[in-house]
Amino acid sequence: MLSTVKKRYNNNMTATSCPASPPPPPKRAKVTELRCSSFHQSFSDSDHSPDAFLQRAAEFPDLECLQMDRGYWSAEKVVDVLKKCPKIEKLILSVEGGCFEKPAGLDVILAHIAQNQTPLRLLAIKGYEDCLHPFGRDMAAMLEANTTLTTLHLEGLDGRHMDPVLHVLASPKSRTLRNLVLRKMDFYPNDCEAIAEVVRGETALESVDLSGNGIRSLGCMLFADTTRCVQRLILRDCQIGDAGLYHLAKMVKGTTVTELDVGENHFTYESIRYMADALKKNQHLRYLCLGAKIGHPNTPEMLTALTENRTLEKLDTCLEVYSGLMTTLLEVLRVHTSLKYLRVSFDLPAEELASFFHGVENSEGLKSLEIVSCEKIDTKIAKTALLRMLMNNHTLLEFECKSTYKKLYDMAIKLNRKNAQKPTPNLKELKKQLLEPFQEEEEEEEEEEVEKQVE
Repeated sequence: MLSTVKKRYNNNMTATSCPASPPPPPKRAKVTELRCSSFHQSFSDSDHSPDAFLQRAAEFPDLECLQMDRGYWSAEKVVDVLKKCPKIEKLILSVEGGCFEKPAGLDVILAHIAQNQTPLRLLAIKGYEDCLHPFGRDMAAMLEANTTLTTLHLEGLDGRHMDPVLHVLASPKSRTLRNLVLRKMDFYPNDCEAIAEVVRGETALESVDLSGNGIRSLGCMLFADTTRCVQRLILRDCQIGDAGLYHLAKMVKGTTVTELDVGENHFTYESIRYMADALKKNQHLRYLCLGAKIGHPNTPEMLTALTENRTLEKLDTCLEVYSGLMTTLLEVLRVHTSLKYLRVSFDLPAEELASFFHGVENSEGLKSLEIVSCEKIDTKIAKTALLRMLMNNHTLLEFECKSTYKKLYDMAIKLNRKNAQKPTPNLKELKKQLLEPFQEEEEEEEEEEVEKQVE
């Protein structure tokens, strides 16, 4: 009895003298990206003010991306965040109507970046309308001194003050810059000579995006007058016209450009043949966007060019295929094994459409197929060929058509996973499961035909 009392006493004393240690504080979540969503919030509230946002951002040493939305900022506080967060690699100033308390506040940030104290890889400035004349000189000085920046994205600035920047970009002084985006900068044909020096690629630049500028045919003519070009050139909505596409086709023939995007430029059918002829001789281009569609009479020339070209992987333009062209299209699928993306619209009999699906079924390289429009796809022979293609083709990863057929594709993928061990899935079972949505439609069509015959 006495020993039991002693044990209880000792246990109580131990519990009293050695209190339980408090639980460890919860680990703070690692934050690598912050964005101030202040477009639709009142800055009078301290929780959503720019200063409060910058104060919060400075508390995360692992921050890698800082995106600042609309608001009037203190440039000194932005630099303070860059100093306290030494891992920041992306700085995005996405604003309208100015973002700093002073119009010249950007020069403070550019001066800090020029000192290479922040390992910045991407700098994006969009819609900074308060840029003054010193802005161009400060940006040029930063590009000369910085050794880490690989991507520069400028959008909506006044191109009149960009001459010092273009001069540096066209020279070997910008040693590390690889990607350049100059969108909606109010560049016009008289600026094209300076821009052409940048596009000619005498520096380390690999990609140039000039979308939304009035480059027109003169700029394209200057771009074509070179034996070397950047690897990726984007000229969307640049008013280049048919004459501009003619000069770009000459550039494609003589340079090693691998990606060319000239969408939203409203070409006529006559100018497409220039690019089709260039594709026959080019062995470097992998991506080409010519706009919305290629129709009669240029579809035969483009298909013929694709049978001779062996490098193009994606033609981001709709091909209008009509009766008589199916043989050439099937030849493209057979010989052009590097083609991975195809967008088409059909005006064909059901039998020719079924032969196309059979060709895709045996294709070894196609990864994505988009059918924009096709009237005969609801016929029974086309449905059967489509289902067989979806089940037997093992390289196709994306299929876009009507919403009903998107559902078919998803169901076929699920069945493929279930039957992954079977070399040839049972087509009858597949048709039974996938044709159920169409059975009611076919019965209604048969009833309508009977009523017509009775009448």
